[in-house]
Amino acid sequence: MVYSLTLGQGASKSKNTTMNSNLKHWLSIIILVFLSTVDISAKGGAYSFEIETKGKGSPLILIPGLTCSGKVWDSTVAELSQSYECHIITIKGFAGLPAIDLPSNGLTSTVKQDIIAYIQDKKLNRPGLIGHSLGGFIALDLLSSYPETFSKSIIVDGLPFFPAITNPMATEETMKATSEARVKGMRSTPTEQFRQQQRMVVKSMVTSPNHQDLVYAWGEASDPNTVFTAMEDMNTTDLRDDISKIKSPVLVLGAYVAYEQYGVTKEMTLNNYKAQFAKLPNVRIELSDIGRHFIMLDDPTFMNRMAMEFLSE
Repeated sequence: MVYSLTLGQGASKSKNTTMNSNLKHWLSIIILVFLSTVDISAKGGAYSFEIETKGKGSPLILIPGLTCSGKVWDSTVAELSQSYECHIITIKGFAGLPAIDLPSNGLTSTVKQDIIAYIQDKKLNRPGLIGHSLGGFIALDLLSSYPETFSKSIIVDGLPFFPAITNPMATEETMKATSEARVKGMRSTPTEQFRQQQRMVVKSMVTSPNHQDLVYAWGEASDPNTVFTAMEDMNTTDLRDDISKIKSPVLVLGAYVAYEQYGVTKEMTLNNYKAQFAKLPNVRIELSDIGRHFIMLDDPTFMNRMAMEFLSE
């Protein structure tokens, strides 16, 4: 009524204004109801990772390792994308991507929940998982927590409890203090010394100098806090009992050649893997005779052949 008198349009204008007001009111309610029923779990793309999709077919989600870009899977995706729809993750804070504000539950749990949200948002039907190192750890956590959600999965030199490889007596509790001390030491290491140490670590993990430079560059471009948080997550979380809940087949690809200089044999490595995955019901373990930790870079022929055979069985 005030609106009508202000414009001096009389009673008919007042009636139209009231109708328009009521119409807008009900339209607003309808829109709110519609939005509340559409993909209520959707994050609108605000995940803790960026993702690229290539190929067509049954869906596969590929998770890279610590500090790595999803491009670490390029040779694998070139092969698999001919038959599968590959969803390639790069975790934020790694390889130059801006870091997220890490919640109290850490990085790996956040990524795990966001992958589930992504699967729901994109309506992916029982995707497969392929994870390397940290990505393999996250994949095992996903498979254990949501055993009905996934089909076949491949773990590339990843483990349910990394510390047990060097310390069979390690537990989540004993590793908390150890991990905190290790991360504290890394944070306080002078920058140039830390870089030299990381160069040596990368050389032990990758054979080709070009690939060494690539992996090292990803590490240099990664957010230290994100990296250290991920390391603490892996070193203080034991999934060896949890993996007994996994229902789908899992292929584990391992490496040993980088450790032969320390007296480690293929048989010793295989036994270590068998011990780590003892409670996983349907697992197959294969070791590369060429590849170091980055099997997909060092031994792509082995990686692609094993993946295609396993996924197509």
